[in-house]
Amino acid sequence: MLLVTKFQGISAALRRAIASEVVGYMHFVLLAVVLLVVIWSVTAHLISVEESAAEGAASLSTREMMETYEAQMVRNLGAIDQTLRTIKYAYETQRGGQGKVFSLLELRQKGLLPPSLVFDIRLADRQGDMAIGWAGGGSLPLINVADQAYFLHHQQNDTGAAFVGKATRNPSNGEWALQFSRRLNRADGSFDGTAILAVDPGYFTSGYEVSRLHAQGVIALLGSDGEFRVKRSGDDVSSGQAVDYAAATHGALKEGGNAALLVSPWDGLERYTVARTLRGFPLTALVGLSRHEQLAPFYQHRRTYLVEATVASVLLIAIIAAVSRLNWQLTSSRRRMRRIQETYYSASEASLDAFFVLRSVPDGYGLITDFVFSDSNARGEALTRITKGALLGMSLRVVFPRSLNNGLLDDLIAVAETGNSRETEWNDADPSLPAEWLYRQVVQVEDGAVVIVRDISERKRLETKIHFQATHDTLTSLPNRHLLHERLQNAIANALRFEHSVWVMFIDLDRFKSINDILGHKAGDIFLQSVAARLQTQARVVDTVARLGGDEFVLVLPCTFEGGISSATAKRFMEIVSEPILIEEREFKLSCSVGVAIFPDDGATPELLIERADIAMYRAKESGRNTFQFFTAAMNERLVERLRLEADLRKAIVRNELILHYQPQVDLATDQIVGVEALIRWQHPQLGMVSPVRFIPLAEETGLIGPIGDWVIRTAVAQNVAWQCAGYGQLRLSVNLSAYQFGQPELVESIAAVLQEHAMESHQLEIELTESMVMKDVDRAISVLRNLKALGVKLSIDDFGTGYSSLSYLKRFPIDELKIDQSFVQDIATNTDDAAIVLAIISLAHSLRLRVIAEGVETASQLDFLRQHGCDEMQGYHFSRPLPAAELGKLLQQRKCLATAR
Repeated sequence: MLLVTKFQGISAALRRAIASEVVGYMHFVLLAVVLLVVIWSVTAHLISVEESAAEGAASLSTREMMETYEAQMVRNLGAIDQTLRTIKYAYETQRGGQGKVFSLLELRQKGLLPPSLVFDIRLADRQGDMAIGWAGGGSLPLINVADQAYFLHHQQNDTGAAFVGKATRNPSNGEWALQFSRRLNRADGSFDGTAILAVDPGYFTSGYEVSRLHAQGVIALLGSDGEFRVKRSGDDVSSGQAVDYAAATHGALKEGGNAALLVSPWDGLERYTVARTLRGFPLTALVGLSRHEQLAPFYQHRRTYLVEATVASVLLIAIIAAVSRLNWQLTSSRRRMRRIQETYYSASEASLDAFFVLRSVPDGYGLITDFVFSDSNARGEALTRITKGALLGMSLRVVFPRSLNNGLLDDLIAVAETGNSRETEWNDADPSLPAEWLYRQVVQVEDGAVVIVRDISERKRLETKIHFQATHDTLTSLPNRHLLHERLQNAIANALRFEHSVWVMFIDLDRFKSINDILGHKAGDIFLQSVAARLQTQARVVDTVARLGGDEFVLVLPCTFEGGISSATAKRFMEIVSEPILIEEREFKLSCSVGVAIFPDDGATPELLIERADIAMYRAKESGRNTFQFFTAAMNERLVERLRLEADLRKAIVRNELILHYQPQVDLATDQIVGVEALIRWQHPQLGMVSPVRFIPLAEETGLIGPIGDWVIRTAVAQNVAWQCAGYGQLRLSVNLSAYQFGQPELVESIAAVLQEHAMESHQLEIELTESMVMKDVDRAISVLRNLKALGVKLSIDDFGTGYSSLSYLKRFPIDELKIDQSFVQDIATNTDDAAIVLAIISLAHSLRLRVIAEGVETASQLDFLRQHGCDEMQGYHFSRPLPAAELGKLLQQRKCLATAR
């Protein structure tokens, strides 16, 4: 209860200290926030006030400029209309039936017309012919304007008002002109022509002041029809542009009001705009000032305000940060004390660790020699198995007598003197403690140290388990490849030290696959576990039994001073493996093949020794299995040769080194060549012609048989089609299929694609399969054969009589031909057993309505026997050896008696 009470007091004091410090810092934060709000509020207010003032000034300036521009336009348009009125009055007065001749020149001389440099005045008679005026007999008309809008207007209407036309471009010089006109009447009031005054549109914008309007301001005369008579913005003066009248004047047609802020529809700029309708004319005066240009001084001031506010904010934050740092430095001593209190508080009763507070005990010279317990928790009581009351005041040497040996006392003294904390793990050998592995952390406190002790036994057990799983086989618990390499490396090191040898035995179970095929993989796993256990019973303590994977085991057998290793050792391991094993109440017995490599004679590294033991094991399998072989240099040479041959075979297809020979197949009834069998050969650049017996098994082991088989079918089909195109008739093409190809799911589709690619009829292709190939999985074989048969190709069983097919299965296979193996044909003339087998095959085939072809026919006596007993076809050296395509072509040309393949 003493410790709990002390912890509660410390906890309350700690909470009060933290709260007080947080409140202190919050005052600085709140002060900074308030000042920042004031700075930015004042800045925002100043910006808002100045922006409103700038916009008001721009609006007022626009309105003032409109008033000026409106007055100018009223005067100018009034002067123009007065000129037209004068001309109309003079014309109608002088032409009023008194025989006078009207002359514009006379009016100009009397000063009644404006200068001709600005205004161009013309008269058009009632037919629309344009004339300068009437002088003497009158002037010649210049152009006819009878189709012009103003002429038609005056001809049809007598409104008494001037007509304002649209701005037009003079086709002769390209200059714009704005035309004003009035109707001319005869004395009887009938239409007698028009008076026209044309003026350059720029005349109406000549008052554009760049100092006030700037480069993006605008003054303009806009017709009520939405077409500008004239518009000027900066130095750009234009006429004739059509816009949306409502959009251009929306909100701007206000008498004495503020300017409207509009987006100009002709260029998309924001302008303060004022528009006024000019009385007596269908025109609207428009003045606009660019918002961007008018508010440019405000934008500059706003940037200044923002920069000043930012600088003030940064200075304020810097000052607050400096004050906060000063406050932090003032409370640093309290914070250090708080750390000690937090450390002490973390070792409370709720902790899962044992917690001890120890006070140092110095000797007469001030050197620490021991510690006494001043406090602990419940976990500490459970670890020491001493009650808390009894523990207080006890010496460290008494409670932990092994502290002098396990480094605990040394750690406590070092931490108490230097202040540097220490951590360590140790395997506790004290039977009085309930834990096997412990972790401790020692931290300095006043007058001593705090020790935190944790039980890590479970973690250590887990680490041990994980390490075991990483270095051992999951199924058999034997060392795996990684640990085998380590053990073998150690064995080699010891062998070098003590000058003895190390045997490496590579064990592979013979025909282990049959266990998995018959009983399944679970039974196979049980078998492997039994073998592993047996091998371990025969191994010595210094030996290593490892599993590499599958059914492969490796033994490392050092030759020690107590006894050596001999061939009898290998035989003993083979015998223990071959003893029967009971699985699912059935007894199974498998032999094994063993390869042996010996250090230092066969290699000096773990990798090389295992590799050469593996080579020797494969030699044992080739020797008939159930035996052992020691590694020899010849085996290595054979492996090197095999690897070189494999590498060359991978390049053979690319280098076009593979070729096909074709052996004729002859009908014994007609002596005609009815087919050929495609046989692969390898023309090696260094080794010459390599027999398929040598490289086909290698291709099957490495998986190269797939691309090679595809190449054979494509090449043979292409050659057969070439012979047909040469006029040699239809030949049956026989191609041997490998077990790999027969197992491919896309077999039928690939053959169909080749036939379609070369346009060869499917019945001309015959696929040859071996008995062992189709008997491996009968149900699947029947399915594949039926799909091939549906494609239309012929099917043949090659080397018939050498496999293990039964008559019942043979009846289910949709085949067309049986091929008698040459081993039976060789002695049919002299060996009654072979002759009986051949006769039985012929009889069986014919009873099943199958053709029979004999291969390997080399003598006339063999040929006579086959012909006499009804064999259908033959192939062999007696007729022709396998020939290259070109030579077979010559043979076909010489025979000239080909039969159509059935």
